[in-house]
Amino acid sequence: MRYGLLVIISLGVLYFIFGFILVKIGWLDANTYNSFSTIVGGVATLCGLFTFALPKLTPKDIEKLEIDSFRRMSKVGEELISKNKEIDLKTTPKEIKTLRIPM
Repeated sequence: MRYGLLVIISLGVLYFIFGFILVKIGWLDANTYNSFSTIVGGVATLCGLFTFALPKLTPKDIEKLEIDSFRRMSKVGEELISKNKEIDLKTTPKEIKTLRIPM
């Protein structure tokens, strides 16, 4: 729904920009442009006011963000653990070679 309202508002802004250019070029009558811009401006204004009335974040949105963040953190943790194991496996043979048996 938010994206639909954003599209309507964006189309209204584009209408004002290109309509003004078309009037200046002479391809569109100024009275026609003014008549339609009243309607487009009203619709865009109502959509903009409606988007302010919508809740910004719902508890479900926050929950989804928390779950996604936890998944990313656990993935990073697993990568760190696997890299540490690789480093340990690489250093262990070197350490074994450097050990001396006391005689």
